[in-house]
Amino acid sequence: MTNFQATQPVASEMLVKMVQKKRLAHAYLFEGKNSHDIEQASIWLLQALFCDQPKDELPCEECNSCKRVRAFQHPDVLVVAPDGRQIKVDQIRQIITSLSTSSMEGGYKALLIRQAETMNSSAANSLLKYLEEPDGKKLLLLQTEMNARILPTIQSRVQTLHFLPVSAKRMVELLTESGIAFSLAKDLSFLSETLEEAKNLAEQEQFLNLREAVKKFKSLCDNKQDKAFVYVGQNLQKQVNGKEFSDEEKRNNQEKVLKLLTALYEEELKEKPSAATAIEAINEAKARMTSNVPFQSAFEALSIRLLYGK
Repeated sequence: MTNFQATQPVASEMLVKMVQKKRLAHAYLFEGKNSHDIEQASIWLLQALFCDQPKDELPCEECNSCKRVRAFQHPDVLVVAPDGRQIKVDQIRQIITSLSTSSMEGGYKALLIRQAETMNSSAANSLLKYLEEPDGKKLLLLQTEMNARILPTIQSRVQTLHFLPVSAKRMVELLTESGIAFSLAKDLSFLSETLEEAKNLAEQEQFLNLREAVKKFKSLCDNKQDKAFVYVGQNLQKQVNGKEFSDEEKRNNQEKVLKLLTALYEEELKEKPSAATAIEAINEAKARMTSNVPFQSAFEALSIRLLYGK
């Protein structure tokens, strides 16, 4: 099974049992604050419907049909996503019409609805009518990070599987098992919501350089070295706001610096009472940046606070 098995043991076990026992419901709702695992589980379940060479009733993930499902190129897999900010009633009506026709390859037909919470009321009611009269070898799969925005009447007609955020401890374990050094894995867990995001960051040289710059800045401040102030302008500023970065990338870099620096001090709270003061100072720097104070100015002020307590 794909890597969501390691991060979602409960949901993956339920899916395996349902597939192996051939007790699939006609409709599922995959919900939770973990869109990556939800997407991977959705693909796996769809592969289970169409696999040419199942092993113990489970998808091989390697045959032509499994590959087409993963690429969303299988003719019997239909996908709906928001058109702008909403899924509109015409989208649902059109896709249900397509779903109601015979399978192109003589088996199941499946419909995947991404961001199902964005269905407007007319679209949701149109889908509800279809759910009230399930049709043969058809499977509906809804994805959402906002379960509360799905109509209760829809929720009552689907089987819901909850996907948990990956805990920081478990993420560190999985990252180290994949060959990433423990210290880097721990820092990645502070900044990443999913295992895939963490692994992607670990491969980015720009992030690794940014991480080293943050750690160097903290070390200079902790050791009361005056050059921490100069380091902000000569190094940290360039790693965060270099000319090669877009405005969005600069904002993301600033957010990473604040998160990582805060997390590093939070780890020291039990042993170093001064860490609480440092976290307070970081929050003040964040507030200044929110008020449009430039990053360099905010962090130069932060360095003075960390060095001299002023």
